[in-house]
Order: sequence, then structure tokens, then C-alpha cells
Amino acid sequence: MVKFGKKLRERIIDVWKDSYIDYKKLKQLIKKIYNKLYKKKGNQLLIDDDIEDLVGNPTDRLIPTKDLNEDSFLLNEDIQEAIEKNKRGQYLKEFITLLDSEFHKVYVNFVQLEKELYGQINRIIYAQEDYGKLSIEEIGNELESLNCTIFLANSLKDFINDNVTALRKILKKFDKKFHKFFGYISYTIFS
Repeated sequence: MVKFGKKLRERIIDVWKDSYIDYKKLKQLIKKIYNKLYKKKGNQLLIDDDIEDLVGNPTDRLIPTKDLNEDSFLLNEDIQEAIEKNKRGQYLKEFITLLDSEFHKVYVNFVQLEKELYGQINRIIYAQEDYGKLSIEEIGNELESLNCTIFLANSLKDFINDNVTALRKILKKFDKKFHKFFGYISYTIFS
């Protein structure tokens, strides 16, 4: 079975490569946080003594609303308040901040590409060409333009699907490792 990160790298469209979620960077941050919250003792994995008393306290878990503020896609007021009250909130803030910046770059690229796609579609629809009067070469140019628009639409669909899958998988990894500390973040974001 091919790992998702490798599959994502293979599917990235080169001209948009900087606009994809940096799945590898997010995975590395999860590993870094994991190493800060847990310590190894032989073959056992123990919660770091400094935060052991906080594990399992449901009042420390995050149960924010899904409203988004203007400054951030994911760091709403409820999450920010919970981070400030929580001793281990710095780790959650670090993760959410990186996730938010990655999501923002995908969003900005999507909006730009969506406008480009709408422009191309409008040019095709409203060209009002009398195709009966066009030469073979002009019809060929029209078909090429239509094929480019279809290619852009399919590429945009793949771009969104790949990034949504990356977001879903990275949140699942985070939840799997840290639900004891932070609750289930994916429920917060996708609810």
C-alpha cells in the first residue's frame, strides 16, 4: 500500500506545488509534539510527568464552535480561549497555526483558479460565434480553448480533492495521537 504523502507528492501539479497543503511538514510537527508530550522508558511510552495530571480532565478539552473569525480560518475565539487556559495549549496552538496557514494558502490559490476558470467559461459561453462561418483553423482554436478549460476544471477538482484528503488525514493523525490531551480536533473543524 502506497503511503498518502508519497501519493500526494506524485499527484501535485508543478505550477501549483507551493499551494498544496504541506503534508510532510504537518506530519513532522505532529511527531515533534508527540516527542514533547510523551517520553520513552524502555519499551514503554509514558506521558511526560509535567503534564500527566492534566490527561483525562474533560474540562481541559476543546469544545469550540465552528464560527470563523476574520483573522484566521481555524483559530476561532473558542479555540484561542481554550489554548490560553490550557497548560499544553502551546502545542495545540503551534499545530493549529501551521494548519491554518496551510489551509489559507490552498484557499487563496483556489479562489484565484476559480476566477480564472469562470473567466474561461464565460468567454466560451458568451463568444457568440457563428460556428457555421468559422474556418477549420478557427474551429480548431475554439476546440483547443474548450479543452484547456476542461483541463483546468479537472485539475482544480483534483487540487481540491487532494487537499481535502490531506487535511482530513492529518487531522485524523493528530486526533489519534493527542485526543487524550485536546479532544478530537477534526470534530471541531468539520462540525
